Amino acid sequence: MTYVINFISRNKDNANIEGFKPRSKSFLTEGFLNKELDEKFKDFIEKGMDGEFSRFYVSINRVDETKVKKELAKFLIDEAITPTNWKLEQIENKVVSLASKVENKLEKKWLFDCDTDLNTTLAFIKEIPAEIKYAIHRTPHGFAVITSRGFDTREILKKYPDIDLKKDAPLCYKWGFKGER
Repeated sequence: MTYVINFISRNKDNANIEGFKPRSKSFLTEGFLNKELDEKFKDFIEKGMDGEFSRFYVSINRVDETKVKKELAKFLIDEAITPTNWKLEQIENKVVSLASKVENKLEKKWLFDCDTDLNTTLAFIKEIPAEIKYAIHRTPHGFAVITSRGFDTREILKKYPDIDLKKDAPLCYKWGFKGER
């Protein structure tokens, strides 16, 4: 089970830190519940500035490795025939970019960004059609609700204007500050 992982430190979260520069690290991994990834994220945090806030995102939909390999092969053949200024050392970034495409995913889960209180999020969940499975996750500003598939959201989103449908968006799985806040 391959997932896309993004460690990000954004301007939006760190506007109060003088001299802050955004950072990110993206890669693929087999599963995401392991100590090695936790250590990589801790290392990412430690390389930031004091007080810097960083996020650990994971794709909600697994990557279809076969499709990614085929797209990578096509890209490399095209690059060999008609070279651009793309460099071979950028191959990991290219693979992550291809793996991040919706059409290269094995699943079609949706993410609802609920920057609301728990009661509002729970009321929202009760409106999800009964046949659809869901999971709820804590996020820095509220909750994320991940559904097993899409459904007609027109009425439910009218009722909950503070909840955004992000479809294939990654889940903010973990987060942390470097040093003192």
